[in-house]
Amino acid sequence: MNDLKILLAYLKRYLTQLLLGIAFVVFTVIFSLIPPWILKFAIDGLVRERDYSLLLNYAVLIITVTSLAGCFRFLMRRSLIGLSRKIEYQLRNDYYAHLEKMSLSFFQEWRTGDLISRISNDLNAVRNVLGPGIMYTIHTVLLFFSAIALMVVLSPKLTLTTLIPLLLLTLATKYFSRLVFVRYQAVQESFAELSNKVQENLSGIRVVKAYARENHEIESFNRSSADYLKKNIDLARIWSAFFPFLISLSGLGAVVILWFGGQMVIDGQISLGGLVAFMGYWTILTWPMMALGWVMNVWQRGAVAMKRINAVMNSAPSIVDGNVSIDKFISKIEYRNLSFKYPAADKYALKDINLVINPGMTVAVVGPTGCGKSTLVNLISHQWEIQKKRLYISGVDINDFPLSELRGHIAMVDQEPFLFSDHLRGNITFGVADVDEAAIQKA
Repeated sequence: MNDLKILLAYLKRYLTQLLLGIAFVVFTVIFSLIPPWILKFAIDGLVRERDYSLLLNYAVLIITVTSLAGCFRFLMRRSLIGLSRKIEYQLRNDYYAHLEKMSLSFFQEWRTGDLISRISNDLNAVRNVLGPGIMYTIHTVLLFFSAIALMVVLSPKLTLTTLIPLLLLTLATKYFSRLVFVRYQAVQESFAELSNKVQENLSGIRVVKAYARENHEIESFNRSSADYLKKNIDLARIWSAFFPFLISLSGLGAVVILWFGGQMVIDGQISLGGLVAFMGYWTILTWPMMALGWVMNVWQRGAVAMKRINAVMNSAPSIVDGNVSIDKFISKIEYRNLSFKYPAADKYALKDINLVINPGMTVAVVGPTGCGKSTLVNLISHQWEIQKKRLYISGVDINDFPLSELRGHIAMVDQEPFLFSDHLRGNITFGVADVDEAAIQKA
């Protein structure tokens, strides 16, 4: 759960809405617990005297209290689930902004499909923690202990007889919690693998078709999809056992209450209305017992998902901004004994390069494929991490420039053109601010 601590900073931004939502939870619980107590007075009253007007009054009172509980439940959901949507929006923006700041080496280490799965599937799991997770955790805990307290008021002796099912519930929850965490982590990793395979195939569809590899890729996708299916079924098996177990515990508790409570009514230790109210509170406890399993699932999934998101968010760019401002970018470019190799490579792409390019010169770099021509040019815009005192522009070490300023003074035409899913105008003006219409038409 330590991975979820980062969400506290987001929750503080909406502290007022969070506290208001919690207040609505409290009122929802209060009004949900009143009807069984009204039922107690109604039944005990009818046992003493058969009065239809008394019955009608209690019926109206129950309807009123239940309606109030429904209103507060609506406000509870609107506040806390709405809060989770706002934080999801901010988390998604922060995640994307972080990706935009990362160096090229980061995108060589991480697969695109994996990064996409974390901003979609994983983020949905985190949102469920912030909304339903928080809401039903507070609701379940308050409802559980409040109902137990009222049951103790009605009959401490009868309440003790219901502790055995509750103890079994605690042990079962602890056991199932561990199983859920491990299996859900496997599900998310499998989904990331599946997303990556789809992304790679759609991006490289021309290559797949050119080499007639459609059937091979379909079979490969089917294997990944089957693995994802298997891991989801493994997780589903846990829940298929857990929820019936909870329902069985609820039924066991009802039998215990009916048997021992019935004897207490006969012996005059509790009134008939008190037994009915006690059974009502046990029925109310059925929801917390079932919700406990669901809430546990939400928190476990959220913890796994947030751990995966944090793995990306905690990554730092390998290239750090300098603090030397660029006034006039007109002086020479100089390589001094520069050697460079890519992070995952064994051999150097460039070795002991010494080169001076003075203002006004036109330079062509010629050589066979793979000799480092593109690398030599890309280093000028500081796309990769460079050792200090190896590349100078205007007499300043390239590591001392702020990246945005440095790249703002450089125009580059890539050897592999890329068109964004935008209008022609958007692609022409990409990276250039304040372009007039005449310049766009000329381009």
